[in-house]
Amino acid sequence: MSYSIYLVSLARDEARRQALAARFPQHASAFQLVEAVDGRAMPARAFFERTVDFYHNYRRLMSPAELGCTLSHLQAYETFLQTTAKRALVLEDDIEGDDAALAQVLALAGELPDDAILIAGGQQGLVSRKRLYGKPTATPGLYQLADYSYPHIKRTCGYVITKQSAEQLLQRGRATTLVADGWDRYVAGTGIRLYYAPLLSHPELLAGSHIERDRLDLDPGFWQKVFSPRLPRKLRQYVQDICFQVTRALHGYRRLP
Repeated sequence: MSYSIYLVSLARDEARRQALAARFPQHASAFQLVEAVDGRAMPARAFFERTVDFYHNYRRLMSPAELGCTLSHLQAYETFLQTTAKRALVLEDDIEGDDAALAQVLALAGELPDDAILIAGGQQGLVSRKRLYGKPTATPGLYQLADYSYPHIKRTCGYVITKQSAEQLLQRGRATTLVADGWDRYVAGTGIRLYYAPLLSHPELLAGSHIERDRLDLDPGFWQKVFSPRLPRKLRQYVQDICFQVTRALHGYRRLP
């Protein structure tokens, strides 16, 4: 099966790409650069036009780095769909791992059904990781995620897409503006399933992440969270947590690393 490997990276981040090439010497020559969009450099009017529907839908601001990330990954999907490759591995330039892990990801890519996305790890340091549950598939090391876990999968630092899933991601991304790692929103109603393999990592120290820095700037303080209008959603999540824990064993789901 043919594969493409896309590396999403800002043009100015040459040092990151050099570090990545040293980290993955056996695969680096196969990396195809997708020059990332710098949302912070966008004109104010263009930024407003691309993010106003996101604000209306989710009642929060999208950061410039988030918009740049979204547009960059949509560009990767467009590029992939113009090729004859059957699968694509999309990486960001802060991904961590080694050639052995990357080879395992590519091996698992060949085992994916066409209606699938494989999240290849990258959940380090996230509070949402405690809600990561799945069940083993017939392929060792590959887990099918529980629907319950879809809203809690974050980041786009390393994942595999198929032609079918790329088409759905691109179609949804063109219809409305979403954060690139809003996986549950991208696949809702499409029939695309999320799979997981804990093979690649994301730095737990976030100082080098453009998007994580922006998200920290937007994070409300403690008392704003306590009295947030999002409190009903948090209560709903609490109920969902309880219901899932009661039924998960019946469906064969286990906590994932």
